[in-house]
Amino acid sequence: MTEHTEHIDNQSIKHPYYPQDATINGYVVSTRSSVEILVSLALMVIAVLISAFVIISRTNSSRKNQTRVIKLGPLSFADKFAVYWFSVCAFIHLVIEGYFVYFNKDLTSRSNLLSDLWREYALSDSRYLTSDPFTVIMEAITAVFDTIMSILVVYGISNNSSFRHIAQICCSLAQLYGNVIYLTTNYFENFKFTHPDPYYFWFYFVFMNSFWIFFPIYFFFSSWSQLSKSVSISNHVVYSFPKNKKSN
Repeated sequence: MTEHTEHIDNQSIKHPYYPQDATINGYVVSTRSSVEILVSLALMVIAVLISAFVIISRTNSSRKNQTRVIKLGPLSFADKFAVYWFSVCAFIHLVIEGYFVYFNKDLTSRSNLLSDLWREYALSDSRYLTSDPFTVIMEAITAVFDTIMSILVVYGISNNSSFRHIAQICCSLAQLYGNVIYLTTNYFENFKFTHPDPYYFWFYFVFMNSFWIFFPIYFFFSSWSQLSKSVSISNHVVYSFPKNKKSN
């Protein structure tokens, strides 16, 4: 299917973003409707979830057939949830946010699914179409650091690696910190970058970003609890182990 793009002269036709005097150079109208964009995003996320399901199935299968003395049981519900969540995070941070970082200067003039997705989301925050320095830097850190940590969490769970909870704390804290700063900077600007339609504010800006507030809090304290228990057990073993008496 041949994509049809319509280049708009910023001086003759006004873009739909706020503030209305924002300079958006080379603006191109999206070739897909809002429904098509959201459905496409949902299908991509579903594909990632299926991949995560495969990882979980293979992990449980390998644990079932293990020959070690102390056998590991199947992944718990919390671990499965973590594999699903951090797999989706790795995809979004690397592919979607990474795309924005790499093409932020000419994002508005591009015509493809990811560009359309950002044009749609930018109705809730136009900073994504103006190469806002804070937004680009924040997303660059997210695309690199959070992606690596998310992958390490998934790998750590599937391989029962000791670094899993360290990576989970680092990733969750980075997600929470970045999202809080991102949301509050728009708040202190009186949400001037957000379209006044309640749909774009409550669904795109608030609801979609809320996942990266509540889930990181849950996973942060989950790993905090596990690490605290591990240190407590380690200390108990070390300090309760009888010391060898020196022989005369």
